[in-house]
Amino acid sequence: MKFFTGDDFQLNSNLTFTKEDVNGRPIVYVDNVYKNPDRVVEYLQNCPIISHKPQDPQAANGVEFFDGRQAITEAYDRQWFDIHREASSLLGIHQNTYFQGGCMFNMTMLNSLPKGHWFPHTDPHCINGLVYLNKCNDYGPGTSFYNSFDYNGGGEHFNPWCNDADETHCILDRYNCAVFFNGDIYHSMRLVGNTFIDRPRFTEVHFLTY
Repeated sequence: MKFFTGDDFQLNSNLTFTKEDVNGRPIVYVDNVYKNPDRVVEYLQNCPIISHKPQDPQAANGVEFFDGRQAITEAYDRQWFDIHREASSLLGIHQNTYFQGGCMFNMTMLNSLPKGHWFPHTDPHCINGLVYLNKCNDYGPGTSFYNSFDYNGGGEHFNPWCNDADETHCILDRYNCAVFFNGDIYHSMRLVGNTFIDRPRFTEVHFLTY
């Protein structure tokens, strides 16, 4: 059994924010977020993948792929609140945002890779924040954006793959980089090749509601 403390989840100080325009919408990047990202990954590698949705006996989750989430409330650096405030301002969201706190990590591992896109969706009234923690995929595909469309797939954990999405942009999966964007943009994690077959994809997620 390995031992971790809140020190393993400390953030770097004097972070630099970069704003980019993508399809007429602002995106904010923050590089080198964690002081010890390898230590964060080491913690995640010792965690099981726990589904964060009700499990259906007919669902593909747990059979064709493994998708879940780990939340760590004790190991949270309060500097995140300053990051959220600055990112919200740069995105043009000046009303108050609410964040419950705690480190929340999505974990996804595939048995195989079907054709298509993984569950393109929106998160209305929400700023999405992600931290990519995949050294094996550094500067590989991270998160894709799509034109609006009517999703006809089976849902995130039942049968997420979708063939009729119109992909417009792909954010790169840069190791230890945070990205913030408005959740009303259709988006999904971008899974290509064999990178995450039998190897988990780690992404910290922040949902800032307003």
